[in-house]
Amino acid sequence: MNKEKYTLKSNRLKWELVGALAIFKKSWQVQKRYPLAFFFYAISPILWLLPHLIFGSALVGGRYSENLYSLIGYGDVLVYTSLGLVFMAIFSSTMWGTTYSIRDEEFTGTLENLYITPISRYSIILGNTLFYLT
Repeated sequence: MNKEKYTLKSNRLKWELVGALAIFKKSWQVQKRYPLAFFFYAISPILWLLPHLIFGSALVGGRYSENLYSLIGYGDVLVYTSLGLVFMAIFSSTMWGTTYSIRDEEFTGTLENLYITPISRYSIILGNTLFYLT
């Protein structure tokens, strides 16, 4: 009886992951239809990062800051700014992208179809989140 219960849970998890990957693949298929948007999303992190690096260096008066070194033990302004903006971009694009993809499903009328699939709503969100993490 215990082994049978474990097998049922294992199969359920397997199908939840299959559903999440199917949503991930669907999102990629839609994205491949718009190559210019794909190019923009590849270039936009550089466009967002460049002004911050330039202004940060201009405010400090160079690449290294003694004040930053005394605060965190590392004085390189460019690396500090770059890492912060990269992590912020990954977090915000994942959160906003997941939210907008679900809203887009609602606008196109396919959200109801997703709700009647035999996977949980968490798997739907996981599939959309995986797409925006890549």
